[in-house]
Amino acid sequence: MKIDPTQRYKRELVAILSRLKKDKKIEKYQYDLLFPTAENIPRIYGTPKIHKPGNKVRPIVDYTGTIGYQTSRALADILSPLVGGTEHHVTNSKHLAESLAEVMIEEGEIFNSHDVVSLFTNTPIDESLNVIKARLEHDKTLSKRTLLALGVIRTLLDRMNSVISEKEDKDQKEGKIKHALKQCGYPEWTFNHVKRKMDRKQQATKVPGV
Repeated sequence: MKIDPTQRYKRELVAILSRLKKDKKIEKYQYDLLFPTAENIPRIYGTPKIHKPGNKVRPIVDYTGTIGYQTSRALADILSPLVGGTEHHVTNSKHLAESLAEVMIEEGEIFNSHDVVSLFTNTPIDESLNVIKARLEHDKTLSKRTLLALGVIRTLLDRMNSVISEKEDKDQKEGKIKHALKQCGYPEWTFNHVKRKMDRKQQATKVPGV
């Protein structure tokens, strides 16, 4: 990554928040709360897993004070009612112990416990976002928690996802533009034609005397 994209991400987030305030989807106090005042870059550190052989380090990303910190907290409040809606959900270790106390092991049966290696760091982000979006689409109480449209929540989720490289960011934006044009009835060749012209113009500006 050649340059720090923090300022660009901040401008994009502020533009989204300004539009939401203008459309009266959020109140002024909410806008002031979500407005990114800090510009810290997410910091990564590690804690040793002293309970496991080799004492491997668990990577943790500290998001406190970053441009999307308050927005992430607001999204967490919107998404929190979706958690725990299945029969397999366990709240904490006490809940697990109480549930296991009712389990009777019959003769010839064994109790098997599995350990997941690097659970959160191996969770596929794209698939997780798709699951969240699908749950939101079927959430009948969403309108009681927020005035934000589902599409806006999706946009914020995508933006809060992670800091990506400049090339990846460009490729993703081009893909979204292509999709939007296709939805409006434009064939893909129109985008490719314009992009080639823009690329040639950009290359020409880099050549002295042209």
